[in-house]
Amino acid sequence: LEGRESSLRSKILESDITLNIAKHESELAMRLNCAAHDGDLYRLSRLIGAGAEPNRTDYDGRSPQHLAASKGHGDITVFLIQRGVEINARDNFGYTPLLEAVKNGHDHVASLLVEAGALLGIDNDGTYLCEAVAKRDLEYLRRLLANGINPNSKNYDSRTPLHLAASEGLYPISVLLLEAGASVFVVDRWG
Repeated sequence: LEGRESSLRSKILESDITLNIAKHESELAMRLNCAAHDGDLYRLSRLIGAGAEPNRTDYDGRSPQHLAASKGHGDITVFLIQRGVEINARDNFGYTPLLEAVKNGHDHVASLLVEAGALLGIDNDGTYLCEAVAKRDLEYLRRLLANGINPNSKNYDSRTPLHLAASEGLYPISVLLLEAGASVFVVDRWG
């Protein structure tokens, strides 16, 4: 009976320790992300210097690099790149830090990430570009194209962004797509 009690106590203690470690790690990830979000390089560097893992993610799979990129904090982006963080990590929504920078119009941060080898990480380029055209967001479309998306990418109907822009009479967007190399000879699923 004593052996069972001792074993049970050990298991409970082990469980409590594991729970406390997980709670501590989760809290550290939150503190890192808050520092990155707020642009607080001093606090971020102190946390990492004290042993916090800079690749740690929050409940949405977002790392400090995701948040720094989405907020346009170039100094934090450079600091994290120098610490060897994963620059192509995807969060739970499939977004990379580079895509966050592009989506939010932070061209300087996007260029820092590209220089470090970051990729947009978009699974369906055609759908993404067609959505930008449908929203008539010329600047966002320009940033996507500047960061390497193929202007001839197709969506689920084999339509390209140029098909959509032309059918909607979106002249400035059509010109941008043509200048980026969009082909007028691509056919969609209807020919």
